[in-house]
Amino acid sequence: MARLMFGTDPEVFRAVIMTHHAAEPESRWAAERVERTETYYAGPFAGKAQATAAITKAKKDAAYANRHWGRGKTVTGYVERAPLNWERIE
Repeated sequence: MARLMFGTDPEVFRAVIMTHHAAEPESRWAAERVERTETYYAGPFAGKAQATAAITKAKKDAAYANRHWGRGKTVTGYVERAPLNWERIE
């Protein structure tokens, strides 16, 4: 998906979000019984604050799920940056 980005900095940011699911021995579904960790990438973003907000939203969503459905899910994350090097192609 294309994104319209504004900014004068020659770098972009992305959020690395790691979700850890605890083992659920009482679950009816075999796939959910296994303890596992999943990694997601969100971005690119023009600023560090936007990437940090994506991590915060994932943490709040996990807390909501734990409170209402009893899932053993924890979320951690960090922000990465990458330099931009734009070239004209024809």
